[in-house]
Amino acid sequence: MKGEKLSIPYTGPSMNPTFRAGDLLEVSPCEVRELGRGDVIVFIPPGGSRKVTHRIVSAGPEGIRTRGDRNNRVDDYLLKQENITGCVRKIIRNGKRRAVYGGYPGAACALCARLTVRLLRITSLLLHHPYRFLAGFSAFSRLPYVRSRIKVLRFKRGEAEEFHAVFGSRLIARLLPGQKEWKFKKPFRLFVDERLLNDKITP
Repeated sequence: MKGEKLSIPYTGPSMNPTFRAGDLLEVSPCEVRELGRGDVIVFIPPGGSRKVTHRIVSAGPEGIRTRGDRNNRVDDYLLKQENITGCVRKIIRNGKRRAVYGGYPGAACALCARLTVRLLRITSLLLHHPYRFLAGFSAFSRLPYVRSRIKVLRFKRGEAEEFHAVFGSRLIARLLPGQKEWKFKKPFRLFVDERLLNDKITP
């Protein structure tokens, strides 16, 4: 399929830890017949308006089904050629191009991502009460090195705005449209005070 390659910044948590906030996806046009289980594609869901990046879990005459590497459930729609923007084969992270695996290696990467997320959730439950106690201090966010490494990215969501806080290249917190409190990924609340993030988005 002929067409221009696109560069699309990655947002959202559904493909973590495979992709991170700040990654630049290299998206190449593709035909449905070229795609298979394990490939990562960018598409607009039927009836939707926003681009989504997920991995293919099945491909057949009836259409393509997808799922985010972090998600337990398969997406509840079928994709056709007209829904698909392109296939992701490379990403740029910290100025370096990295391969994005499809096929069986890609499916294995997705499985490892879900297992990692489950392990982190179990660990989080075990450490929940000590974490809540220590999170009240956030002393590390006062260190100059930590403060300089934290940046806040702004994304348009229609008429609203969404903010992502990153430490280096790692997503540490999100402020969703209409919400007043940051949603932190553990254990970063231990190191970062919400007031620091709010200061960074104040005009």
